[in-house]
Amino acid sequence: MSLPRVTVICLCYNQERFVRDAIFSVLSQTYSEIQLLVVDDASTDNSASVIKECVASYPEINFISLSKNSGNCKAFNVALLEAEGEFVIDLAADDILLPDRVSRGVMALTHAGDRVGVNFTDADWIAEDGRQLYRHSEKFPQKTIPEGDIYKGLIERFFICSPTMMFKRSVI
Repeated sequence: MSLPRVTVICLCYNQERFVRDAIFSVLSQTYSEIQLLVVDDASTDNSASVIKECVASYPEINFISLSKNSGNCKAFNVALLEAEGEFVIDLAADDILLPDRVSRGVMALTHAGDRVGVNFTDADWIAEDGRQLYRHSEKFPQKTIPEGDIYKGLIERFFICSPTMMFKRSVI
């Protein structure tokens, strides 16, 4: 049985200091069937050069360089057109994935079947120097998170740390 493919879309705008760590957190996953799309949204810092260095060493990285800053939503949609995965992760270039994030998400979504379209996890908020500031669940305890059709709840308040989400491409 073949593993479902997962597309990680890493959006970068002026994240020169962090983008390499974000990329390597994807390359270091315990799950093998990953398509990595890195989008530079016309950064004005050295982000594009850092991404190109990574691509030179890891040609499996797909690099999309936008000539004009279009914002997160449009940049994400450009990459989504290239996505091959059954599942998608929207990863900001200043975030990282723990090594088993993709495998756990695939397992959860696969076992849930058609009734579930999104999987999300807790997150550690970290300072630029690497210190852990707090866990996302400390501000948004699990017991306060709704289940089922949560669309309206998501629009009304923030309770899911968006970089932790893995969703079925068919949902969007």
